[in-house]
Amino acid sequence: MVQTKMVLRPIDYNIVEMVPVTQKIKKKIQVGNEWEDRMFIRIPVYGADRLVRGESELEKWCREHYGEPKYLSNWFKVSGYIILDEKTYVHWKLCE
Repeated sequence: MVQTKMVLRPIDYNIVEMVPVTQKIKKKIQVGNEWEDRMFIRIPVYGADRLVRGESELEKWCREHYGEPKYLSNWFKVSGYIILDEKTYVHWKLCE
């Protein structure tokens, strides 16, 4: 049996539909002595075709409006993603 390596080149196919790039995450976090549910939106900092070098536009916007990233706060970064809490995400979308 003969095996061949088939590679799809950009000219071999057309993109019909893009997969959504954001994910909504529900997380239970401790606030004082209580636990509350919070929604976070996970957004990749890279595009479909390339990795963003340096700060992305979203990261610059977050630093300008909310300061430095802090885990489970308004915004933070985790391995290739920027994660915004729901209020920060709505603010960002309204400013677009």
